[in-house]
Amino acid sequence: MSETQRFCKNCICYDAKAQECHRYAPRPVDLDQQKKMRWPVVQPINWCMEFQPRQ
Repeated sequence: MSETQRFCKNCICYDAKAQECHRYAPRPVDLDQQKKMRWPVVQPINWCMEFQPRQ
């Protein structure tokens, strides 16, 4: 049996529709000169050391 590739697209924390990582809380960013909260935007083939496979 092969191990799941440790990419964001295979992680339980990844929101594929918005391409966001929901592992931690949203962070403040400046958009159009306004402070807003956003989840980190990541690409499907990105990865991190906190990967959690989908069940």
